[in-house]
Amino acid sequence: MVTGMAPATPAPRTCPECGFSWATPQDAIGLVAAAPQRYRTALTRHGKQLIRIPTVLPWAAISYLWHLDDVLRISAERLWALSHDPQSPVIPYDPDQLADARHYARQSTAAGLWALERATSDWLTATAEVHDGDSYHHPEFGQLTVADVTCMIAHEVDHHARDIERCLNFS
Repeated sequence: MVTGMAPATPAPRTCPECGFSWATPQDAIGLVAAAPQRYRTALTRHGKQLIRIPTVLPWAAISYLWHLDDVLRISAERLWALSHDPQSPVIPYDPDQLADARHYARQSTAAGLWALERATSDWLTATAEVHDGDSYHHPEFGQLTVADVTCMIAHEVDHHARDIERCLNFS
């Protein structure tokens, strides 16, 4: 299973897997905004290596791109709902089942990078519609503020960029 979506806590902490240190929401927004260029730089020079799954990770590099596309899109939808339909429930999903259903490893890199630009833009738009203290209840993670979600998404961006580099270094 893909990791990295543990809820943020008020005290600063560091991810034991990737070393990401939880940022302020403003820093986190900047990190997410830079994701399309960061991922484009990492992925466009590797060709067939993108579909190889290293023994140390569950997915190939291309799969992490498509996973991030979905994470950003789903998070944007949840934040938009919080702003425009706050009574709607947050429905959890299993990232591995979503990866299987969408066949991440068989997807196009070019389309994934295009989708990442759009998902990032939509996420930034949705984030601008809410306030850091606004919150929703997640059935698995409990009550999450927008600040929590923002930092969690920044962690996803950073963690999976590192996963991609690990995939490509093992290829």
